Amino acid sequence: MALVLGCAGGGGNEREDVGATETGSGTTGGSTAGETAGSGGSGSETAGVDTGSTADTADDLPDCPMMTYYPDVDLDGYGDQAYPVDACIMPPAHIPTGGDCDDANPMVHPGIEEVCDAFDNDCNGLVDESSPSNPSCQGCGLGLLGDHAYYYCPGPVAWADARTSCGQFQADLVIVDDQAEQDFLLTQPIEAVVFIGLSDEAVEGTFVWVDGTAPAFTAWGMGEPNNALDGEDCGQLAVATAAWNDIACATAGAFVCEAAAG
Repeated sequence: MALVLGCAGGGGNEREDVGATETGSGTTGGSTAGETAGSGGSGSETAGVDTGSTADTADDLPDCPMMTYYPDVDLDGYGDQAYPVDACIMPPAHIPTGGDCDDANPMVHPGIEEVCDAFDNDCNGLVDESSPSNPSCQGCGLGLLGDHAYYYCPGPVAWADARTSCGQFQADLVIVDDQAEQDFLLTQPIEAVVFIGLSDEAVEGTFVWVDGTAPAFTAWGMGEPNNALDGEDCGQLAVATAAWNDIACATAGAFVCEAAAG
C-alpha cells in the first residue's frame, strides 16, 4: 500500500512593501500597494506582495509485503491451516505458522508426540499411532511402517466386530499389499493367528480387501481358501506358517488394523 504525504503551502517568507504617498508641485497623490502614485511628484514607489509557497510530497512508501497468517486460538504456536489470511500486517491473534489440525486443543499440533487419547496429536493424519510416548493403546500393540500405522489387537472378536474396533483408530483391518508388508507383520508382536481385511462375503470365491480392491498379492496356505465348513468367508494370517487361511467370520479372534497417513 502506498502512502502519499503532503504539506500545505505558506511555508515560505512573506514580504510586503507598501508605497508611500508623495506630494509634488501642488498636487497631492495617494498610492496604494502595487500602484504608482504622484503627479509631477518628486518620486514614486511601487509596492508588491511576494508570497512564497512550498509543497513537500513524500515518495511512495515501499509496497507492504503480503504474507499468509493463521488464527492461533489455542496459543500453541501453530495456526489453523483451514483459515488462512493474506495481509501485510499480522492480524491480532494470528501467526505466520500454520499446520494446526485442531486449533481448539493445545495438545494437538505438528511436532508433538502422539499419545493414546483418540486425537491426531501431531496432525499427520494418524490417530494414536506408535510413538516413544505411546507404545500401546486401548489394549493394542502399535507399529509403524513408512506412513502406515498398525494396531495389533488381541480381541477376541468376530471379523465384523474387529472392523468396528479398528474404527476407534480411524483405521480398518489390514490390507497386505506385498511380501514386504507381510514380512513386516510377521516380525511384530501379534497373536498366533489374526484376522486380516480379506473376505468373500459379497461373492463366494471372490476375495476382496475391505476397500473393495482385489488382492495383488496373496499368501494362501496349501489348499486354501477352501471354504471347508461351508461359510469360511474371512481371511486370517497364521504366524507359524506365514500363510493365509479362510475361516468363518463369526469366529472370535485377534486382529490387525491399519491406517495410512494423510
